[in-house]
Amino acid sequence: MSAAWGQPEVTFDSVRVPNAAERDAARTGFFRDPSQERFVIDFHEYQNVAMVEALELMARAIKEETNGKKLVVLFYGYFFDLGGIPKGPQSSGHMALGRLLKCPDVDVLTAPISYGDRELGGSGPFMTLVDSVRDAGKLWLNEDDTRTFLCSPTSAMVPVGKVDTVQESQWLHQRNFAQLLPRRLACWYMDLPGEGWLNAPELWDNIGRLRTLYAAEMARPADWNPEIALVADERSTFYLADSPTLTALLGSGLRRACYRMGAPFRQNLLSDVLEGRLELPRLTIFTCCIKLTAKERGQIKKALDGKTAVWLYGSGYLDDARGSIENMTDLTGFSFAETRDGGPAVVAFEHDQPLAQGLRKPTYGPELALTPRWSVKEEHGVETLARFSDGSVAAAVAEGGRFRSIYIGTVECPTQVLRNIARTAGVHVYLDSDDVVLTDGRFLAVSASSSGEKAIALPKDCSLRRMDADERLDATDGLVRETLALGETRFYWIEP
Repeated sequence: MSAAWGQPEVTFDSVRVPNAAERDAARTGFFRDPSQERFVIDFHEYQNVAMVEALELMARAIKEETNGKKLVVLFYGYFFDLGGIPKGPQSSGHMALGRLLKCPDVDVLTAPISYGDRELGGSGPFMTLVDSVRDAGKLWLNEDDTRTFLCSPTSAMVPVGKVDTVQESQWLHQRNFAQLLPRRLACWYMDLPGEGWLNAPELWDNIGRLRTLYAAEMARPADWNPEIALVADERSTFYLADSPTLTALLGSGLRRACYRMGAPFRQNLLSDVLEGRLELPRLTIFTCCIKLTAKERGQIKKALDGKTAVWLYGSGYLDDARGSIENMTDLTGFSFAETRDGGPAVVAFEHDQPLAQGLRKPTYGPELALTPRWSVKEEHGVETLARFSDGSVAAAVAEGGRFRSIYIGTVECPTQVLRNIARTAGVHVYLDSDDVVLTDGRFLAVSASSSGEKAIALPKDCSLRRMDADERLDATDGLVRETLALGETRFYWIEP
């Protein structure tokens, strides 16, 4: 311990916590040096393990005291929403979900619907990497605390995502329900301050219809096998400077774009891949997967055989000893040049690149400096996808290896680019507009992020049956066209 921390005088009796200056700074821009900053890295791991240990002890006590007759339900695992807290998610205690999911005494994990992107036209996402919970045999329980039309603008609780009408309230409840049904998850409805947010028969009539639909589907096993996965690593957060800059963008920011790709996607911990619980689908988007050993890089590459991978900024940069572009090259297949002092995150996509077709703006990315910043070397077999303002390659595609590799060297990726990548990876894309699609291939929900006509692309020889009207909608040239208002959610059955 003393050698790893560079503190030869330290003993178990004299151990201290890192001070503010030690936590706030990192030796390599956003990233900690695993050899020189192990003291702070270990402290963050301790913070998260300490919270989970307490939960494990409480869960065991409950099971023992009740002879196993009571369920243990815990609020935990807020990977996405805690990415934006002032000192970063590594200071939250919530970055040990993988460990907690192995606890046999825990039955249910829960959280409110994310407080980001829950407004009319939003996606109503989960706070956690929800498919890891489901895949571990635990139940995920959403707290649906939608601020309905009955929520006062001056509510004691911040009216995040508040809507103004009965109809809009019903649409939000329907959208949130659509997140649950394909996965067979659960929810309860919450009026957090007890101000009457749900005190209207129209709301309960709508919830009753949702309950009836859910009950009718319970006899049918879930068939949730999306062709896209979003994979994130909670442990990599320990290796970052105590700041939300990266994690907010690589977490909830990227999640927002993924929900508008036009195709469903699963959300999993990287540990599910490394421990063999998750077979990767056609397309995997890796985010915040920054610290990987050589063995782990090899496991990921093997899991990607014949498939497509998208890597975001920093992927694979760190190992147990250091940060290096050689690590990144080993993972992604690209050669890199490093600008140690960093550079702007804004990129311009190549107009003639097929994966950039349909973009509406000349440049993308936040106004911040990436430190360090890496550019892809222009080599044989590498196609340029985007460039930084200095002309260096910010994003690229390589087709020739054991898997198709796409590197996005900034902290955002436009939804249209993700959609184009998905389609070229063989994923069925239901919508080309930036609306929210939730489907298991039988049940289909569309929630409109903007008002207007939506062209729903169906699998070959299929039609839709609109649930509320019990109306069959046949496709013309593979498309069913529907007009929706902002935030409107419609349910369909996909029929042969």
